[in-house]
Amino acid sequence: MTFNMKVSTFSACTALIAFSVSAIAQITTPEKPTIELIELVNKQGAVGAVEVPLQAPACGVQNVEWIQSSGPASAEITGTGPDSIALVSEPGNYQFELSCCVAEGSNNRVQRLISSPDRIGYGAKATGGAAADSFTRVTSTKNDGPGTLRAAMLASGPRWIVFDESIHGETIFLESSINVQEPDLTIDGSGAGITISPVNGGDFPLLVFRGGNSIIHGITIDGRDFRSTSMLIREGDDYWVDHVTIFGNIFDDGIGIGQGSKGDTSASDVTISNYKAFDTNYGVLGGGEDNIVNYPPYRVTIHKSSLGARDRNPKIKNFGTAHVFNNHIHSFRFSGITAGANSKIFSQNNVLSSRNANNSASAIIGNTKNGGKSGIVYTSNDLLTDSAGSRGDVRSVTSEPFSIPYSYSLMEASEVVNHVLANAGADNVNLDGQACQTHRRSFNHE
Repeated sequence: MTFNMKVSTFSACTALIAFSVSAIAQITTPEKPTIELIELVNKQGAVGAVEVPLQAPACGVQNVEWIQSSGPASAEITGTGPDSIALVSEPGNYQFELSCCVAEGSNNRVQRLISSPDRIGYGAKATGGAAADSFTRVTSTKNDGPGTLRAAMLASGPRWIVFDESIHGETIFLESSINVQEPDLTIDGSGAGITISPVNGGDFPLLVFRGGNSIIHGITIDGRDFRSTSMLIREGDDYWVDHVTIFGNIFDDGIGIGQGSKGDTSASDVTISNYKAFDTNYGVLGGGEDNIVNYPPYRVTIHKSSLGARDRNPKIKNFGTAHVFNNHIHSFRFSGITAGANSKIFSQNNVLSSRNANNSASAIIGNTKNGGKSGIVYTSNDLLTDSAGSRGDVRSVTSEPFSIPYSYSLMEASEVVNHVLANAGADNVNLDGQACQTHRRSFNHE
């Protein structure tokens, strides 16, 4: 395989940076391993001075800089933070590193979440409410009013929402949609055991996002047989949905992405990780309505998730681009991964299995609808077990079929099921240990 990434061995963390929403905390360096994300950049035949882009997902901490770890001569590094440039002139191989860690025992939940190695992909720029001066605390399970989730989500400015211990393990019943227009929002349910449900079955989307730059983490949605969508990402860019559980015989989509009407401008650059969907009709739909003319392109990354809906695990249509890797896609009756009209999916090292599939079901589908161009699924090392096969435009590949503009670690398909069982969903948020990312870049100048 020629993908430009690999999972490295574990090594000691090389740097420690302390960050807080309201204060700088004093943290000691722990003896914990770090997960290294490595991307190799080889520029053959380059002559003279060359500018090497040094890029990594936003680290979520302050004063983080790339350093040169090896090379035949010192390179000049300009810029600060994850996006910098190295100027190299002498021939040879150069190594550069950027590291950020969260210490064990730190109560800084902002840095712990922002520094997660799962915040990668098209939605990796999402920082949510990290710029907030303090937490916004939900103290009431009522539909609206002071201290409610609705009031917190609809406030203006950066919001990092947490849930007071007095309502941990409780259910918030909504009587109507919460329609968010503002960006810079984090819903952080880690460790709170919060469930969101509609009142009396409901016929409205529960959570609607239009502002962009949002993180939704650590919550459960119990649809309770309601007939709409749980979470709609309608407009704006840069969303990260992580450790969310959706279930409850929901008639429509667990997560819907993209334009819903001619008045919307659509959404893009979304990452979904550690998502758990079961006992529901549809897992993830990208592309919204079919009758929109000149549908705007959008991009989605889905990884390390348990997708057990009856259909759309996911379905990407209407000019969507998706990278779907290291997911367990199971229990579907109709389809697993589907690329609709004018869309393309790179499906990589997923496990697809369903003993519940009907006679016409397929695990992977590339199809055409409404007269558009065929949707294409490019598949690499996917593992199909106890499931239907593939149909339509499905192409096996051994290298990237289109450019993936970010680095990522890739598990073997044989490791996926156990990993997802242990990590996906709101109940599997890891609040212990240390979150570290070490990004390395190698440049061969000849």
